[in-house]
Amino acid sequence: MDNQKIQPKSFLIFLFLCYFLLFSSASAQSVNITASVIAECADSVDNDGDGLIDYPVDPGCASATDDNETDPVQAPAETPVIIVGPGGGYSSPDQKPVISPKILKIADFNSDGRINIIDFSILLFYMDKPMSIASRYDLNNDAKIDIVDVSILFYYWT
Repeated sequence: MDNQKIQPKSFLIFLFLCYFLLFSSASAQSVNITASVIAECADSVDNDGDGLIDYPVDPGCASATDDNETDPVQAPAETPVIIVGPGGGYSSPDQKPVISPKILKIADFNSDGRINIIDFSILLFYMDKPMSIASRYDLNNDAKIDIVDVSILFYYWT
């Protein structure tokens, strides 16, 4: 073969034809690209920021294929019903106050078998009276009738 030089123009045409032939047939073919996405409950990342990572440790993951690590919302614990009304300091309808006869004798000033508004009124009447006549109404025996005595009376309210 002779030592012929390839002209740059011919070489460019050759490259163009090769490119066209190679890629024009490839463009007719479809190319499938498969991307796999790792579920949150299997990606080794604490996605919900609770310090627990992935299934089965994170309570937000039902399985390794679960794509949400968010923990389920828990219902608040049932709180006791506080009864305001007849008094007595009890906290549910099935728990009735048990007032010993000794307490009833001390705080039931009018002896009607109940500690109520009448007894409260009597206690308030004796708040500014001398202890010589008011000692019977001093429920905590501190030689004065004050808010502590009122609090004791309210505690045993029936």
